[in-house]
Amino acid sequence: SAARAGHGELGVVQFDAHADLRPDYEGTPWSHASVMRRLHEDGVPALAVGIRALCDEEAALISTKQLPTIWGWELPGRERFLAALERLPPKIYLTFDVDFFDPSLMPATGTPVPGGGLWYPTLDCLRELFARKTVMAMDVVELAPQPGAHGADFLAASLVHKCLAFLQAAEAAAATR
Repeated sequence: SAARAGHGELGVVQFDAHADLRPDYEGTPWSHASVMRRLHEDGVPALAVGIRALCDEEAALISTKQLPTIWGWELPGRERFLAALERLPPKIYLTFDVDFFDPSLMPATGTPVPGGGLWYPTLDCLRELFARKTVMAMDVVELAPQPGAHGADFLAASLVHKCLAFLQAAEAAAATR
């Protein structure tokens, strides 16, 4: 909502293990498990990538409304990702929940789900996202550091670093056009 107020029409690209389409969760419609539902209700176009944990009601909503979704079992899903990306507005808000990654790479999250994304195919999709769209804002959420095990912390930091590098490359390419 704040990003739309500042940047105009935005689409959302969501990398996540969970659909986050519940009408409410733990008594609030503003829960992290409901955020994508609120966006869809507001008419914000979105693409969910890596979804593999959802309730029956969320699955029914995806089916009924034909919400663009790349399921976990479809990963890496590059071609479907690129096709779905073309249907989104030029400006994008990127939300990246680290539980998108397979727990073998990212065990340090509150809700790890087997069957998630791998590093290089994910970077390939992100590189294309930044090259084809203008990413106006982003968040990276749900890292739950584990004392003595720093691999996941470095993965999250590397993810942000790569996104910043992709942003810089996109801006440099735009400046030369």
